Amino acid sequence: MSRPALTLLPILALVLLVWRPAHTLDASKNPAADLNDSEIEEQYLKLVLEDAAKYRLARSHHVSDPADDQAGAAYATQAQSMLATGAPQPLESGTHWLAPQWWIFSPPKSKRAWWLGGDGFAAHPYSKAAGTLLGVQVAAAAEYGDLTSTHDALFRLWFFLPDYGGLPVAMEAATAAAEKAQDFTTAIDLEQEDPRQVIRISSESGASSIRKIFRFMVLHGDRESIAPRSALGLARAMLRSGDKDEIWQARREYERFCETYPTHPLIFAALCERALSYLVSYRGTKFEVGVLFSAAGIIDQAEIEAKGDVPKTKIVEAYRKRIRFWLQDRDLDVARWYRDRVTPGLGWLMSPSGIADDGWLKAARYFFREVIRRDSSSPQARIAARELEELPPPTADELGKPLTPTPVPAP
Repeated sequence: MSRPALTLLPILALVLLVWRPAHTLDASKNPAADLNDSEIEEQYLKLVLEDAAKYRLARSHHVSDPADDQAGAAYATQAQSMLATGAPQPLESGTHWLAPQWWIFSPPKSKRAWWLGGDGFAAHPYSKAAGTLLGVQVAAAAEYGDLTSTHDALFRLWFFLPDYGGLPVAMEAATAAAEKAQDFTTAIDLEQEDPRQVIRISSESGASSIRKIFRFMVLHGDRESIAPRSALGLARAMLRSGDKDEIWQARREYERFCETYPTHPLIFAALCERALSYLVSYRGTKFEVGVLFSAAGIIDQAEIEAKGDVPKTKIVEAYRKRIRFWLQDRDLDVARWYRDRVTPGLGWLMSPSGIADDGWLKAARYFFREVIRRDSSSPQARIAARELEELPPPTADELGKPLTPTPVPAP
């Protein structure tokens, strides 16, 4: 073995001795191990605010330099052109440093625009183009779907340069990127018979950044578009988590949306999804059906908001069909349960609950009839009609008719 190789062996042994995989490290040594998402975000915001205070103080003492402004503008032009077309603008004399050679690796144009914006801001943080450079970073990160970078760039832009005129455009880009990543409408399938499958639970990938963007927009976005869309997005993120407590919070967020934006064009979607927040809590025929009645009442409100719009009316009917199907299953199951409590030939014995066979049969007949009444064309109604026929006929008083008087014998 060569001498250089022998020299490296002790060094390699030492590295292997002290190195441990990240997953074996003691969690108590990680300062963020005991923090929840809200606390981590609070600490992150604190750091951003500290950096923003330093930046704004330095900017207030900065003496305008035409050369600095020109160089910053050149970066901004290059970054904007890269984002729009995938190619930089022709370079002017003396600005060859704007022609990096990492083009050969062919990263996405939005990624290259992000790099140009970041390099430009780092080199000329107080130039007149500083806001544009950060704005390009927001748009670029949003385009290639990096929500963490989108969120970070947006925070810097908002707190570093709150007077930047392009903020509404940057906010729109960030909101649209979060909505695209959330992809909520494709997660709903009202054709599923299992309540747990009606809405697809979201994976954890990107969920935290989506929430951060929406929470930021709820606070700082305009009241006409950005804030309402973000409020809905935040409720959707909670609803898709699958967590029982978060589903309850999502329900409250939908209620708050309806209270805050009662005339907003998104009110129909908010009502339907508020109903959905009840439907996903249903656990089947053996459990409480109050959530189904709550959802049905909300869907009635959604129908009013549909105002005759055909696509919206179809959505209302899809929700009603799903609710009706589950109620049919439930009532059919309850009717059979009451029917099966009857002990043939032992009607003279009272049941453990103190109800005679006739009482159980009355209840069974009631629920069979309810299935038929709700939707006589449904599969459950056909089953209910057949099984109702197999029961002893009801008495006249049970049907709500006056009893036929017993004939009195002639004297």
